[in-house]
Amino acid sequence: LQYTQYFPSLEDKDKFLVNSQHTLRLSVTGNLFVQGGVIFDYDSQPGGPGAEKLDVKYLAQLGWSF
Repeated sequence: LQYTQYFPSLEDKDKFLVNSQHTLRLSVTGNLFVQGGVIFDYDSQPGGPGAEKLDVKYLAQLGWSF
């Protein structure tokens, strides 16, 4: 599963946000699955001094489908 979203500013052409998520799901048994991925959040003009433009989050999930 992969998706990317782009949010441009309507007031400033140099300001935008990008959200992107990339995940992989593997079946363990018929209904049990594990899923892992990474989420990237990019802000072209973050607020505050020393603020990072890129925020990276990792995820791990265990689930049951029915």
